[in-house]
Amino acid sequence: MASGSGAALLWGYWAVHIDDIRFCTAPNPLYLRLRALVDGEDHWVMTSNVDGLFARGGFAPDRLLDVLTAPHPALDPTVAP
Repeated sequence: MASGSGAALLWGYWAVHIDDIRFCTAPNPLYLRLRALVDGEDHWVMTSNVDGLFARGGFAPDRLLDVLTAPHPALDPTVAP
C-alpha cells in the first residue's frame, strides 16, 4: 500500500470515484464520448461495471449486458438456459 503523499493521492482518487458513481446523476463525460462513437451504429455493450455509468451515459438498457448482475439460470430458476 502506498504511504505518505502516494496514499493521499490513492484515497483522493477513490473518494472522487465513489462520490461520482454513488451520488452523481449526471452522465460521466467519458461514457458520453463512448456513446457518441457508436451513435447510429448497431451495437451491444457487455460489461462487468456495476456502477451504471453506461446507462447514465445514454446507452439503451436493452443494449447493455452486465455480466456480474445479469440473471443466470443457475441462480434464478425463472431464467431459461
